[in-house]
Amino acid sequence: MTEKANFQTFYEIIKIDYLLIFLTFICLILILFILGVLCALRGKRFLNMDLNNKRWSDEEFFREREKVLSLWPTGRDLDLEEAVAYLHKIPPHKNYARVVASAKNEGRTLVQPRGGVALIEDHIALLQWLQDRGGADLLPNTTDTYTRNLKFQQAQQGIEESRRAGRSMLNGCPIVNHGLQAVRRISAAVDRPIIVLSGTAFPMLTAETGFAGGMTAYLGAGISYTAAYTKDLPFEQGIRNYQYVDRLTSFYEERGIRLHREQPGFLTGTLIPPGIGIAVAVLEMLMAAGQGIKHYSMGLCQSLDLFQDVAALQALEEVGKEYLDRFGYGEVFFSTVTHEWMQAFPTDEPRA
Repeated sequence: MTEKANFQTFYEIIKIDYLLIFLTFICLILILFILGVLCALRGKRFLNMDLNNKRWSDEEFFREREKVLSLWPTGRDLDLEEAVAYLHKIPPHKNYARVVASAKNEGRTLVQPRGGVALIEDHIALLQWLQDRGGADLLPNTTDTYTRNLKFQQAQQGIEESRRAGRSMLNGCPIVNHGLQAVRRISAAVDRPIIVLSGTAFPMLTAETGFAGGMTAYLGAGISYTAAYTKDLPFEQGIRNYQYVDRLTSFYEERGIRLHREQPGFLTGTLIPPGIGIAVAVLEMLMAAGQGIKHYSMGLCQSLDLFQDVAALQALEEVGKEYLDRFGYGEVFFSTVTHEWMQAFPTDEPRA
């Protein structure tokens, strides 16, 4: 009874007051404005774009898509209508959104590891290992650093070096370079849903390739990943890049393909108060909903205090529902994710 009472007290202490959330939103907006001013003072030009939470029109989306597909030759193979037909054949147990929704309804927690290597055969072997021996409910396709920064020529060199060396010389799987059919080989080789994990502010072509290849979820968001993975890109461009991914996701939704989008937690490289992570997560979910997203997850990074982490996830659930309803997105399904503190791992290799 004492532990339960202590937990309840702790939860009440850190539970986020709606006024505090509102003030946090205002602070974040001010921070973004100040960062923009500082960039201008350092001689960096502002981007001439109209950034808002209005859903992109088909014309705007397809105009931008022409630029995205031209980033690397494999983009020529990506046909949306063909991809819709392919994704309709994906069985329900390999659809990320369906599996997550079922788990939430049943009160089950799912395990999602990270992982990716350079060559297709090795990556398939890794995913099968995680599926069959590692206890993974959801499988990863972590991309390499070159792919995350649109350095596809260097990624191609990494593939070739990996073949010569007989081992992966990249820190992830470069799915853009491998192309559509190779990605479909990965998806077909396993019996679990796959999520594309690409820590980047430039997610567009990677998301196109992953979705068309049968990977039914994508991790990332415009504030979190612009802050975590770049130092020169304005937030407005990072947000717009993820608006593209969310509009792509809603394009599939309009054609009966439910794909999942996941917010990654506010990756600062250090511990932060849960309230900041909650505010950023809710902001990014609202931006995704603005582009027509219907299935989303919000994440929080663990803070080394289990009581605080659990209470913060409960507060995130409450605040997320409140703001979706407030802004007219009450039909959006969302779940919550806790990202493990990256210290010691299990000694059993498949589970590590």
